[in-house]
Amino acid sequence: MVRRQGAGPGRGPGLAPCPEPQFPELEGPVFLLGTCALVDATWAIAGEDPLTKILDVLLPVLDRTVPGLDDQAIADALVGAFAHHYRCELPGDAELLQRIGHPAGDALDILIAAGAVPPGDALPVGLMILSALAGFCRSSSPSVLQPAA
Repeated sequence: MVRRQGAGPGRGPGLAPCPEPQFPELEGPVFLLGTCALVDATWAIAGEDPLTKILDVLLPVLDRTVPGLDDQAIADALVGAFAHHYRCELPGDAELLQRIGHPAGDALDILIAAGAVPPGDALPVGLMILSALAGFCRSSSPSVLQPAA
């Protein structure tokens, strides 16, 4: 089961508040996009499904999302950031997370730290990724692998 870390009983499926940024206010939009919007979009896609199966669905959608940026790097950053905020305990999750690691809860920070995205390009890159994920988030299904009732 996937559950937001720190979520207690009776909290419901609503979004928990995002943690406070650790950098100047001018970088707030990148923080909100990388830590809140992209992580929550990944949560909407993953639902309660194993991350390995979600990664298989993400890769074709992310292909050519950002010219010059590897789709595997984007998918790994999304899953890594997601796993920083949620418990991922389904079969295959531990092995996948060990392979990609999840050092930060911000997908854009992960891409910047890896040298895949220059810091000045983080906002437009994040918006391109969010745009690609938006199609998945238009359904009332519990995940992309489960059709809506």
